[in-house]
Amino acid sequence: MSTGVGMSSCCLSGVVNNGSPKGMERTVGGLPCYVAEPEDNSTTKTVIFLVDIFGWKLPNTRLLADSYARAGFTAYVPEVHDGDSLPPSFLQTVEPQLPEREKQTVLEKTAATAQVGATLGPWLIKHREGVSRPIIENFIAQVRLIPGTDKVGVIGFCWGGRYAILAGQHPLSGPGSDNKGVDAVFAAHPSLVSIPADFDAVNVPLGLALGDKDSLLGEADVLKIREVMEKKRSGGEGARKCESEVKVYEDQVHGFALRGDFSNEKDKKAMDEAEKQGIEWFKKYLAMIVLVNDVIETCGVSTVLAPLADSALSQSMLRFTQEYAAAGGESFTGHLSFDFLVDEAEAEAAARDATKHVHLHPIECNPRAHTAVALFNDTPAMAEAYMTLLQPSTPVKKLKVDEEVMANGLAPQPIFPITPTKQYNWVGHDLFEFIILPVFALLFSNTTNTSQVLDSFIEFAEHLLFWHDGTFEVWDPLPAWWLYHVYWPTQFLLCLLYGRKWSRINAQHSAYDFAVFRVDLDT
Repeated sequence: MSTGVGMSSCCLSGVVNNGSPKGMERTVGGLPCYVAEPEDNSTTKTVIFLVDIFGWKLPNTRLLADSYARAGFTAYVPEVHDGDSLPPSFLQTVEPQLPEREKQTVLEKTAATAQVGATLGPWLIKHREGVSRPIIENFIAQVRLIPGTDKVGVIGFCWGGRYAILAGQHPLSGPGSDNKGVDAVFAAHPSLVSIPADFDAVNVPLGLALGDKDSLLGEADVLKIREVMEKKRSGGEGARKCESEVKVYEDQVHGFALRGDFSNEKDKKAMDEAEKQGIEWFKKYLAMIVLVNDVIETCGVSTVLAPLADSALSQSMLRFTQEYAAAGGESFTGHLSFDFLVDEAEAEAAARDATKHVHLHPIECNPRAHTAVALFNDTPAMAEAYMTLLQPSTPVKKLKVDEEVMANGLAPQPIFPITPTKQYNWVGHDLFEFIILPVFALLFSNTTNTSQVLDSFIEFAEHLLFWHDGTFEVWDPLPAWWLYHVYWPTQFLLCLLYGRKWSRINAQHSAYDFAVFRVDLDT
């Protein structure tokens, strides 16, 4: 039987941070959104923040999004309350922090609970699951369509914590459902959750940060959640297997990870640790490996994953990649992306000892050509590796990636992207997403309105004026012309002529970043 966990005055506890957010407000996926970008402006790894009842403008949420951006993620904080978030003043007037709460009389606690009921009751009805979930799912689907986006994680707090958990249940029900939702989820002190139902259906790595003084998730509730997630980790009793982490913070009330008292040393430490827990969770599960061809020419990693570049985990993935490419034969070519599942204990041991062996469980392989295109200007060594395909075919001595090679320092050394200053887009994709689809929806369906279409037009214009098409250069316009006027029209006509289908595989879980391979195309 599922048990529901509701809300109390504790949901309205906390402190407003008086820091200054560094990001900007934009319209993303038809919603107002706070956007914090990493130094390299990359959208390869994206984290969507699902807010608590105080909404997308709460400084605490935006400052935390800034922290994720500094860690290398593009962070989106969308407005999902339609302008109806509760005012931050409730943080002080309804529920004090733990020391003050423990001094309250029964009468004071009863009055606070009554005030919360009068405030939250109508609000929760207005923002019930049937209303809010489609908004959130559509936003996730729209973010997945942003050029350069590869891995998408969702983090949620309090009210948004449950919707983060729901986002980890596949498939999505709205537009973009073929994109398979999100790749990893992290929830801090979620409320309104059904145990075990909400957790049973999760299919992606789920991290949880809970407080042991949370009045919405008691000790018995936390124990049930631990049992469910442990069963899912092992795949026991028919459970949907997925990775999980449940961390309980001592003497922390509901809202501690976002609205804790940063003047209190213990509360601030808990906030900092929860922030680190979430960032490390997404670093682990929003990573990828991209490869091309048979013989290793060069390997590259993002700056976020640089500490893993020389690890045993890295070398194990290179070894797998080499074996896979070799098995494809001399005609094997293309730009591919691998994702792996690894045992957490093995991965941690490998991070400490480069001689450790890691068992890899590959779960997907998909094309990532657009990633390579965006990296060419910022990673010259990667472009040079591709250019080797144009060299005359000669016998190639294949590099054996094994313990002996690594011990002698012969394994390929990683290269790193130059910090890019451009935001990349694909004009053809933008034309379809921001012009054709919105106009079609306005004329032939009830899924949009004139205001949303206008927002799409404005976003298209912003991309056209201020972003950079990944295939176009003034000094070399031929690739863009060929792509849009020859290649794609030809592919489309061939699909119509022969009844072929477009396909895209996009799974999830952990891995690395990218490796470049070369094959000699002997006839």
